[in-house]
Amino acid sequence: MKRSILVVVVLAFLLRVPFLAELPAGFTPDEASFGYDAYSLIKTASDQWGTPFPLVLESFGDFKAPLYTYLTIPSIALFGLTKFAVRLPNAVLGTFSVLTVYLLVNELFTKKKFGLVASFMLAVSPWHIMLSRGAFEANLSSFFMPLGFLLVLKARRNYKLLVLGSLLLGLNLFTYHSARFMTPLLVVLIGILGGKYFSKIPKTKFAFPGLVFLTFMALAFVTFFAG
Repeated sequence: MKRSILVVVVLAFLLRVPFLAELPAGFTPDEASFGYDAYSLIKTASDQWGTPFPLVLESFGDFKAPLYTYLTIPSIALFGLTKFAVRLPNAVLGTFSVLTVYLLVNELFTKKKFGLVASFMLAVSPWHIMLSRGAFEANLSSFFMPLGFLLVLKARRNYKLLVLGSLLLGLNLFTYHSARFMTPLLVVLIGILGGKYFSKIPKTKFAFPGLVFLTFMALAFVTFFAG
């Protein structure tokens, strides 16, 4: 099974990373804006409008979620302000999201084949391949949300994972605007349906992870409505 998932992840990589600057052709205004904001943060610690370390990007007046730009900073620092550098974070995280889905499905179901099938379907999904090959911030949620919930589910065996999971779910709020509404709803749903799943964890252990997530949520909604 380990060899099988390795093959699936390699396939996902080959469908997402090679010829990244050439395919898809062109470069959208949104992609250029993410890259320019990241470049501006490297040079001036501010976005293109002069806002230092923004939690929302004014961009073209559409006020984008900021996480993609921050994740683009290392690749632009390494490869320069190029199409490849701007698209690379999505291609890499899009590849890792295939592995994350495999692990999450295996955590939820006893039959390991389910995880392999789910990961393969995501690996060859035209929708996911297209989003992973461009600087489309919505695609980040397909990595951060499954990984966050995976760590939360594993927290019944290791409490520290609950803190890390809540941190990742908090970051997911800054991937795309719809994630600011979907993530809290899914957290509540898991809390309601998964009560017995977390019964071995003392309720007091949820206080700090809950505070971490609520802090991110407060920042996300304040900046959303302020924008």
